[in-house]
Amino acid sequence: MPTHKERNLATRQLIVLLALSVIVAVVLGYLWFTLSSLPPLEIYGYPKSVEEVDQPEEVLEFLQTYNRAIVKIGQTLYWLIFLMFVIVLQLITPFLTGCIIERRRRAGSSDE
Repeated sequence: MPTHKERNLATRQLIVLLALSVIVAVVLGYLWFTLSSLPPLEIYGYPKSVEEVDQPEEVLEFLQTYNRAIVKIGQTLYWLIFLMFVIVLQLITPFLTGCIIERRRRAGSSDE
């Protein structure tokens, strides 16, 4: 039967997990909305020769638009990876703390 202190620790860890879940949901929602929504490159087709390109200004605008989208996707992936790293650390920390407490408890009970 868990003691009162152990139940309080479990309750606190559950509250931390719930708070972390809400924060993660908000950040993931923000990252999702920051992604650029551009159609795939295949929609416009690929020019087979230089003559198919009408004006260099159109090509420049097209390339700049897709460059901005690629940069934004890269930034979003960076923050997503960072967020996943923090989540894993937050989920592992209570488990490791519990293992350390249990090891100390067993070491203390074997001394007695």
